[in-house]
Amino acid sequence: SASLEQTARGPALSLRPTDGGAPAPPQPLGSLRIGERVGGARRFVELADGASLEVLDNDAFDALLEAAGHRTPEHRLGRLERYWRHALGAALAVVVLSYAFLRLGAPLLAGHAVSLLPPGVDARVGAGSLELLDQSLFEPSSLPRSRQAQLRQMFDEVAEGRSPAGMALRLELRGGGRIGANALALPSGIVVLTDELTALARHDDELRAVFAHEIGHIVGRHAMRKLLQQSTTALLAATLLGDVGSATVLVTAAPAVLVDAAYSRDFEREADAMAL
Repeated sequence: SASLEQTARGPALSLRPTDGGAPAPPQPLGSLRIGERVGGARRFVELADGASLEVLDNDAFDALLEAAGHRTPEHRLGRLERYWRHALGAALAVVVLSYAFLRLGAPLLAGHAVSLLPPGVDARVGAGSLELLDQSLFEPSSLPRSRQAQLRQMFDEVAEGRSPAGMALRLELRGGGRIGANALALPSGIVVLTDELTALARHDDELRAVFAHEIGHIVGRHAMRKLLQQSTTALLAATLLGDVGSATVLVTAAPAVLVDAAYSRDFEREADAMAL
C-alpha cells in the first residue's frame, strides 16, 4: 500500500508491502518520476532506486498527490479531459477558429503568399492546368480559322499594354465540353474562350468585355490566390518558404478549382474595375 507523509525534505511516498514485510524508506516526491495519466490506463511511478510502482487506483493516487499539494505536469490537462463541458468547449473553439481561418485568415494569407511567388510559378501552373483541362474536359475548337484569327486579334487589342511584368497574355479557343459557354483565366496569362460562349454573343463588344474581365483576373493573380486558399499545404509552403516546388500541388488542384469554384465577390469587382 502507499501513503504520503511529511518529512524534513517535504512530502514523501511511503510504501508498505502487503505481505507484512518491512516498509521501504520514504521516497521524496521530488525524486520520483510520475507517469502521465492517460484515460483509465494504469500509470507507473519510477522510484529513486530504479524500481517502479504500478498504480492500480489512479483516483486514490491523485487524491494523495492533491493532499500533498503536488501537481504533475499533466494535472490541468487531465482535469480538462474529465469534464465534458471542457471537451465540448474545446471542440466548439476548434470549429469557430477553423471557420474564421477559412473565411478570413486563408484569403489574407493567400494574398501575402502570392506576392512571394515569382511569375514563373504562374506560368508553370497555367501551362500544366491547360494540359490537364485539354485531356479531361475541353475539345478542339470548331470555329472557322478566319473567326479564330478575328477573335485573337480582338483579344490582342484589348490586352495591349495590360500584360503583367514577365507574362504574355494570349487567347486559347476550345470546345467547352460539359462546361459549355464559359471563359477561364489561367495563371500563366492564358484566357480560354469556349465556342459555346462565342455563339451566344450578340456583338463582338460583348466578347471584348469578357476578354477585359478575364485579363483583370490575371492582373490581380486571382487564380493563384484562389488556388492557394484551396490548398493548405501549398499555402503554408508558399507563405513560409516562398516555395516554387508548391507549383506541383497547385497544378494538380487547378482544373477543379478553376472550373467549379467561383471567385469571391471582391475578386469579381476587381476584375470588373480593370475591365471598365
